[in-house]
Amino acid sequence: MELKDIKEKIAELRTSASELANECYLLRARTNNPHTISVADYINYELTGIAVKLADLEQTETSEDFTPDETDCIDDATEIADWWTDLELRDKCELANIPYPTSTDGRGEELLETEERADRWWNSRTYEQKKETYEENLAWWDKE
Repeated sequence: MELKDIKEKIAELRTSASELANECYLLRARTNNPHTISVADYINYELTGIAVKLADLEQTETSEDFTPDETDCIDDATEIADWWTDLELRDKCELANIPYPTSTDGRGEELLETEERADRWWNSRTYEQKKETYEENLAWWDKE
């Protein structure tokens, strides 16, 4: 299976999750049973979140070229890489749209796994996507 095939399946899953979330919304609107309303509302919320995450996965570029092109300076790429490395984990999680751990065990493994997950997200971005994220968030990052 190729990456494009995987992305097509992700798109199908996103569509299915969105359709199911919509069905839950419609069920919630049609019923008077408080328990059914609660369950349909909960499932709608969760499926909507899944659809959003799948949409993020769909936007992952499958290009093999993650390097700056000739118009970009290697110093800029290094600056962007350093910016990401220097970010706090909470900020990385916000940018990568992954949940920040709410608890840690005695060894901090959950924090390490979260940072690895955020770094995998960052490494899956093309240079252009990294540059765009950097430019959109630089002012916010500099304020602190």
